[in-house]
Amino acid sequence: LVFGGKVNEEIRVNGNTHRAGLQPGIILPGGTPDTSTKPIYGIWKLKKGWENLPAGTEREYYEYIYNNWPADIGAPYIDINGDGEFTPGIDVPDYIGDMVLFYVANDMDSALSVFTYGMLPMGLEFQTSIFGFDRADDLKNVVFKKYRMINKGVNTIEDMFFGYWNDNDLGYAGDDYSGSDSLLDLSYTYNATNFDVIYGTPPPTVGHKIVQGPIVEGLPTDSAKFKGEWRKGYKNLSSYAFSLFSYPWRDPQQGVPEGSTEFYNYLNGLIWDGSPFIDPIINDTTKFCLAGDPYFQTGWYEGDGWPDGPSPGDRRQVISTGPFNLAPGDTQEVAIAILIAQGNDNIHSVNKLKQLAQTVQDFYDNDFVTSVENIKNIPLHFSLSQNYPNPFNPKTTIEYEVPEKTNVTIKIYDILGREVKTLVDNEEKVRWKYKVEFDASTLSSGVYFYQFKAGSFTQTKKMILLR
Repeated sequence: LVFGGKVNEEIRVNGNTHRAGLQPGIILPGGTPDTSTKPIYGIWKLKKGWENLPAGTEREYYEYIYNNWPADIGAPYIDINGDGEFTPGIDVPDYIGDMVLFYVANDMDSALSVFTYGMLPMGLEFQTSIFGFDRADDLKNVVFKKYRMINKGVNTIEDMFFGYWNDNDLGYAGDDYSGSDSLLDLSYTYNATNFDVIYGTPPPTVGHKIVQGPIVEGLPTDSAKFKGEWRKGYKNLSSYAFSLFSYPWRDPQQGVPEGSTEFYNYLNGLIWDGSPFIDPIINDTTKFCLAGDPYFQTGWYEGDGWPDGPSPGDRRQVISTGPFNLAPGDTQEVAIAILIAQGNDNIHSVNKLKQLAQTVQDFYDNDFVTSVENIKNIPLHFSLSQNYPNPFNPKTTIEYEVPEKTNVTIKIYDILGREVKTLVDNEEKVRWKYKVEFDASTLSSGVYFYQFKAGSFTQTKKMILLR
């Protein structure tokens, strides 16, 4: 993760790339970092089902982690008694996945911060959870990284961005291509040929996807994910830019103040010197390099989709999200999925990765409860099912499907067209299958109609209430 913004109009960037700008530990009240060498500031690892392991060292390790879970420094937990704080012996660690790692870090070491991109710290604490799932389907090839950032400094950071930087080196680094998909909030690296000296044939494609962007105020009908909940009236920012560092451009300088400005330009979707990227296919400016599709051979992509473009080689890149302001005491979150997919050949692997990216987003939005069978049956179209039972007295169930994030309204009308009930009132829904119950206890027998509206899609069906 790389982060950048303006502190009193001064551009500062820090994070982890080829140099690391963070140190272990929390920031204490008053703004000073705690001693970074305390054992609590190591990496905590917990595996679901540890209690079923045979007696021995491994089980003892996980039992210790479970009983000493560092919730007081931000490790995720389930609040069993609902009192808003971690109660040892009652509340329990939140595994999130089948294995979760947690650590806390801060940017308060000036020497590290200057060494990385030349500027002083911003006063930020990072509570980071990394987790994955032990599954038989393609989601076994995904790792999630969720960062919770708290501004414990005294300055508001303006026009701030999160960026996820990578130097993928997909197998052999010298034959790589890069790409992006702004609709999927995805950056990726794939092989230029159908053979890689490490992976063989066919080589896979690796990607980094923003599954949860920073939260900002939105419309009353919007919803945003934050701290594991959906909050109405807010929205999560999507990807803002995808920048390529490799030839004909270059990496930001490290260890000098100019490096922060150069990296900040990349986070803004500009070349390091502040000039715009030019899409060579449409000859116009863009904030998303290589957003074409090598599988369908459309737009700007490496190889045949970049006339006179660079040869395959080592690629470095960053996908960013923002901007937003972070005042003292404010908290923000961003979550990244690292995913890999393999198709029939190097280009088909790109297409498979994009399919997996959509599945990953659905999985994340639905709080990781998607079963393997549900993933195979994720809705592709809007649809409204016949209510059941029908006829009914006095309750019935209505099912509907949403293939993309949109606002949904379901209303009940009598035979004269008069509205008698609103079941779903312009609520934002993510891609999924839903059901809602209609209780007609206060209505008389007769024919009624239920209407489903989602964006420009409308469908109406008839039902019968029999007393």
